[in-house]
Amino acid sequence: MIKVNVEKLKKNLENKLKEEESKGAAKDPTKSPILKPFGPGKINFRAIPYLHNEDPTNDPFVERYYHYKFGGTFYCPKENDGQQCALCDYAWQEYNKVKPTGNKDLMKAALDKTAQKHVFVAGVIRGREAEGVKLLKFKTGKRKMSENHEKIWGWFLNKSTENWMDYENGYDMILNYKEPSAGQKKLFNNAPAFLNDIDLDRDRTSLGDKETVKKYFETTPNIDELYEPTDTAKSIEMLEKHFEYLKRSAVSTAAAETASNESSDDSSDLEVSGEELDDQKATMDKLKALLG
Repeated sequence: MIKVNVEKLKKNLENKLKEEESKGAAKDPTKSPILKPFGPGKINFRAIPYLHNEDPTNDPFVERYYHYKFGGTFYCPKENDGQQCALCDYAWQEYNKVKPTGNKDLMKAALDKTAQKHVFVAGVIRGREAEGVKLLKFKTGKRKMSENHEKIWGWFLNKSTENWMDYENGYDMILNYKEPSAGQKKLFNNAPAFLNDIDLDRDRTSLGDKETVKKYFETTPNIDELYEPTDTAKSIEMLEKHFEYLKRSAVSTAAAETASNESSDDSSDLEVSGEELDDQKATMDKLKALLG
C-alpha cells in the first residue's frame, strides 16, 4: 500500500507557495523586498542601518557577490567566503578561452558570468511606507567603488552630513531613476527604469516615532534569506544544471534546424557543440575532484 508522506507533501507545498510568491513579487514592485521603481523619476528613500550585520552601527550597509548569468541569482562562495566556486572557475575558463581572439564581445560575455559585487542599503520609500523596509541595490566594483558607493560613505566624512542616517533628524536619499534607451533595455532586464545617480535631500526630517522606527529595524529583509548562501558543492550542482540546460537547448535547436530543412550538409555547428560538451564534462570532473 502507498501512503501519502504528509510532512514531505507540506514541505513541497510550502516551496511551491514561496516560488509563486517570489514570481508575484518580481512583477509587483510593491511586494518585492528589493526596491523597484514604477518608472523614471525621483524617489525619496530614508536609509537605516542594516540590522543583520554583526555591528550595524559600524557597518550600516551590506555587500555581496552574486552570479547572474546561470539562470538566476546565485551566491558566490568564493568571493563571499573564500571557498572554491564552480561558477567562477567556469566563467574564468571561458574568458581565458576567448581572450586570445581579442573579441571584446566574447570577452565581456565571459566576464559577465563572473561574480558581480552589489551594495544593499536598507530603508523606507517615502510615500510608500506601508510596503515596509526595502533593500536598495546597486552595483559597485571589486577593486574600486562605484560613484554611488563612494557617495554613501562620503556623506559620513562631511561634517554637515555625517549624521545623515540619524532617524530623528537625518536626511532622505534622493534616488534618480532614468528610463533605459532601446539599446539598454536588455542590459537592465527590461526594467522600466534604472538607478542613474543618488543624492541627499536638503532638509532634515524624522523617520518616525520610536515605535515605528523599531518596527522598521525588526522587519528589515535579510539578504541571505532572499539569496541563500551556497558552498562549493552547491555551486557544482548549479553548474551541472546550467550544462543540462545548454544541452537541452542544443538538442532543441538541432531538431528545429532539421525540421526546417534549411541547414546545409555542413555539420560543423554540431561538431562545435560536441566539443563544448566535452569541455563541460572535463570541467565538471575537475571540480568534483576538489570535493574528493
